Amino acid sequence: MYKFYIDTNKEAFDAFVQEHAYASLLQGSKWSLIKDNWGHQFVSVTKEDTIVATAMILIKHMPLGFTLFYIPRGPVMDYENEELVRFFFVELKKYAKTQKAICVKFDPLVIYNAFALKDVENRKTYDHKTVELLKSMGVHHYGYNLDMHDATQPRTQAVFYFYENWRNDYSSNLKKNVQKAKNKGVQWKQAGKESIDIFADLLKKTSDRQGVALRDKSYFERLMDVYQEDAAIFLTYINQKELLLEATNKLNDIQQNLQANPNRAASKLKAIYENIQGLEDEIARLQQNIEVDGEIAYISATLICKDKHTSELLYAGMDDKYNKYCGTYISWLKALEWAEDAGCRKCNFGGVQGTLDDGLTSYKSRFSPVFEDYIGELDMPVMPLWYRMFVVTLPMAKKVLRGIRSWKK
Repeated sequence: MYKFYIDTNKEAFDAFVQEHAYASLLQGSKWSLIKDNWGHQFVSVTKEDTIVATAMILIKHMPLGFTLFYIPRGPVMDYENEELVRFFFVELKKYAKTQKAICVKFDPLVIYNAFALKDVENRKTYDHKTVELLKSMGVHHYGYNLDMHDATQPRTQAVFYFYENWRNDYSSNLKKNVQKAKNKGVQWKQAGKESIDIFADLLKKTSDRQGVALRDKSYFERLMDVYQEDAAIFLTYINQKELLLEATNKLNDIQQNLQANPNRAASKLKAIYENIQGLEDEIARLQQNIEVDGEIAYISATLICKDKHTSELLYAGMDDKYNKYCGTYISWLKALEWAEDAGCRKCNFGGVQGTLDDGLTSYKSRFSPVFEDYIGELDMPVMPLWYRMFVVTLPMAKKVLRGIRSWKK
């Protein structure tokens, strides 16, 4: 009844993935071109010549001719259909053996919990039936971990689902910050590959501040080349020359008004002098920033990619020196508007700590997303002996690499 295929036609593959309930940017054929340091393969299962399951497999070549299979946010299929699930993984294991794969690592977009932040107390804690099914087939489950750094893909994600009139239905906190950005003269623009240098610089400032290593310029260039019209960069910036002129004019007006009306109540004079001091500080800050960053200062950037009905805010950066301008709220909102206008039904904001007590959760919650826990990371051992050696040595290798990186710093 079912048939398993390798080298599946990419157009047919994408057509299935894009319309599936478990659709993910990371399972589209274009994503295989982004991971150019991995090989890849497109496999599928058909029933009566109709595709019913797919997987875009990334293949890492290892010493001694071995490989490692990784299926990010896949495979894509109906996990309620036990017969299909069993058939798929039996056939996948057969194929993996022909490629000397030590194991198949995967983390499907199967939702374990979905909740608004205010409803977190309703979060489930018992075993998921899909996990139990896979474990019965000899698959190893890494557990329902909450630390976003414990897995290849963070298990808890913030996902925004578009709905009617959402653009006029911001949370009070988001409205406040958007209005603050507008009042401070924040402007925005949509950009493409020509603005990669600006984007990469802002992202580097974020990664340096957080003490983490993110992607380099060439990676972002590849994203824009591969996704083309399905990718966009949104930049926010301020015209510091205009803001300086505005602040200077305000200061002059206040000082002239004060000279013309010197006899005021002490309470009013105090407020006036505080306003003067604030404007003088702002003028000094703008003058200093113009010397360093120029008249136009880019303050935040967001890179978004889409695959038909789904989109992902893949990377975002900002210059912390301009944090008070709240530019990130504008760049995120413009990216969301772009995604909806392009036909997307949802936008993934990316991972957060499963404990929901980190800064990312606090920031992303202002956009009122749904927080989704997925079932997590799983391994299907293909060569049991080599797999046991692999899982023992991999943590040691990661520890050594972290030590080397810290020493280089």
